[in-house]
Formats: sequence, structure tokens, C-alpha cells
Amino acid sequence: MIDKIKQVLTKQMSIVLVDVRKSLKDKGREATGKTTRALRVVVTETPTGLNGSLLGPAYIQALEDGRGPTRAGAPRGNPPLVQAIAEWMKAKGIVGSPWAIAKKIHEKGYKGKPGAISDGLKGKEESIKREITLAASVEVNSAVKGIMNK
Repeated sequence: MIDKIKQVLTKQMSIVLVDVRKSLKDKGREATGKTTRALRVVVTETPTGLNGSLLGPAYIQALEDGRGPTRAGAPRGNPPLVQAIAEWMKAKGIVGSPWAIAKKIHEKGYKGKPGAISDGLKGKEESIKREITLAASVEVNSAVKGIMNK
């Protein structure tokens, strides 16, 4: 029974993945495609049930929520911010200084784009619950019928 429910959860999380990628693109937060390609679904079995997660780069939430200025002594990013901005500028066809943009972000922070991720998540929790409940109900009914027919 758990295998069928795991399949349903994996399918539903894959829909979430597609919708979050679309939301990032629709909000103009996809230049090179590197961030959206890095998103992945992980479904794991735990002692209390199943867990579905959408994982991505550490910086992804900053695309929606923004980030503050870089604090003193903060570790360098990998790749460094100036390199990531240079790649973004190239993908967008923007001519200018990636160093100047990185410097401003380090000093002032970045505002973010509300909805860049959350718009792709809207309504998904209820949809996932509904599909898992339906799958579990089918599996339980099948098991009961099997017991009753013995």
C-alpha cells in the first residue's frame, strides 16, 4: 500500500516542481535556467509516513523574499556573486559591470520578487492531500475486499 501512495506523492510533487519552474520563469527569474534545473523532488519514507520535498539551491528563497546586505565576515558564495551576476547579465543580454551590481547587492541587499516561488505552490497542499487520501482509500478498500473474500 505504501508503494502506491509513494507513487502518488511523487507524481504530485513532480507537478509542484513543474509549476514552481513555470512561476519562476513567468516572474522573470529564469535567465540561464541553472536555478530551475537545480530544483528536484525527493520523496522519503520515515517512521511516521512519507515526506515529499522540493529542494533547490540555498539562495532560491532570496529570489522571492530578497536578502539583506552581506554581513562582515560572511563566507564567499560558490560561485561568487559577481560571477553569478556576470552569467545572468550574459543570458539576459545586459551590458554593464557585474562588479558594480554585486557591490550594490552586498551593500544594500536585494528586494526579491514576491510570488516567484509561492505562486507555483498555491493550492498544491490541498491537491496533494486529496490525491493521497483517494489513493489510500482505494488501497484500503482493495485490502478489505481481499480479506472479506478469503
